[in-house]
Amino acid sequence: MKDKRREIKNSRRGLGLPLAVVIVVVLAILGIGLIQLGLHARLQAIRDVAVVSARTAADAGIEHAVRYMVNGWNSSNPKSAFLTAWNDATVWTNPGVPATPVKYLFGPVQLGGTFGDAEFQYKIYKGTFKTGYQIISTGTAAGQSRTVHAAAVLKSALVGAGAKESININVGAGLGSIPNGSELVIQTNSITSPPAGGVMLRQGLTVPGDVVVGPGGDTDVAIIEKKDVIIEGDAKSAEEPIDFPSIYPPNPPLQAGSVVVPDPLAPTVGYIYGTILPQQFNGLTVGSPSAVKILYIQGNPAINGGVVQVYVAGPTLLSADAQLIVTVGTTLELYLGGAMDAKAKSVITYGGVLTTPEGIIEAAKHISIKGTDSCTSVKLFNDGDFYGSVYAPMASVEIGNKGNFYGAVVGGSTIDIKNSGNFIYIPDLLDLPDVEVLYMGIKHGSWWEE
Repeated sequence: MKDKRREIKNSRRGLGLPLAVVIVVVLAILGIGLIQLGLHARLQAIRDVAVVSARTAADAGIEHAVRYMVNGWNSSNPKSAFLTAWNDATVWTNPGVPATPVKYLFGPVQLGGTFGDAEFQYKIYKGTFKTGYQIISTGTAAGQSRTVHAAAVLKSALVGAGAKESININVGAGLGSIPNGSELVIQTNSITSPPAGGVMLRQGLTVPGDVVVGPGGDTDVAIIEKKDVIIEGDAKSAEEPIDFPSIYPPNPPLQAGSVVVPDPLAPTVGYIYGTILPQQFNGLTVGSPSAVKILYIQGNPAINGGVVQVYVAGPTLLSADAQLIVTVGTTLELYLGGAMDAKAKSVITYGGVLTTPEGIIEAAKHISIKGTDSCTSVKLFNDGDFYGSVYAPMASVEIGNKGNFYGAVVGGSTIDIKNSGNFIYIPDLLDLPDVEVLYMGIKHGSWWEE
């Protein structure tokens, strides 16, 4: 009996080694599995980072393509000539090859300091004003490749009332648009709180449209609404900021020292007549102390299509008793090299009796005031109705009309609207062929990845 128990005990001792081996093998398998799992996760993470890096590089190519087009717009290569060339099919990079109508090829270019030595290359294809220029950009990084598509379109800065920093709309300034029902947009690139930036809407104001702050901005911070303010549209942050293209004086040549032609029968009346060349003044004063109190701008459709370009290199002053009248059928493009001050009781207007919405819209297309980079201030305290657009991307703009302001206003640092009349936005100004206020941006909803 003792021998039998000894045999059973000895046999149990013999099981220990195989069991230990099994445990070691299982642990080894588990360890190898965990190592493989960790290695796979690490490789997947590297791949994911490479994919992100490649896609980011492709997006950088889209941005580079847009910058390439924008950089072609400068004083020596005006935007109008640039756009004419880009709409000409004969200047494709690959002429005579309809299957590959590539406008421009760029790259590959490596992005220094990026994961996987990321790089991009892109192609730009011929587009139209409505479809935009089609951009196909491919980014690569660590063996990964991603291709994205986007359309770059021309956008107008005349959004309604737009500023880089602050917009202040005071009590007494009504807002509207023509035609009725078309939405006004009040937009700033700022995301800070008024008065340093953002939008201040004073008591009792109704906004028949949207109020927009800079990308990523908090509307509760950047928009201050006083008592009884109503925003009929949306209060929101922008998907992208407004671009503010610079304005250059008419180029070239310029007639230095142009003069106001006096009316021999009325010494207080003068004319600026349109010629083929722009008119240039070192400074322009209408009214006291100038003898000319009423200044007519008159174009000749047979010579210049009725368009009169006037560049004032220095200050522009309309005294309290001054009138600047753009005659019917004439279009005035007033370029400001210095500050403009239209005093209270002065008048800037379009000739004729304007009683219909169609007439008001047409009048607004005939006056444009444009501030160059050296223009830092525009003050309009018009005694009557003003028709037109004010675009001064480096200036503070102050509007205090007693009459209505029909058109659009875009300023640099600030816009201060304190009308006792109304600010009426004319959306038709967006469709004018005024390339100077156009900028290139990505068409909303056009981005997609292969």
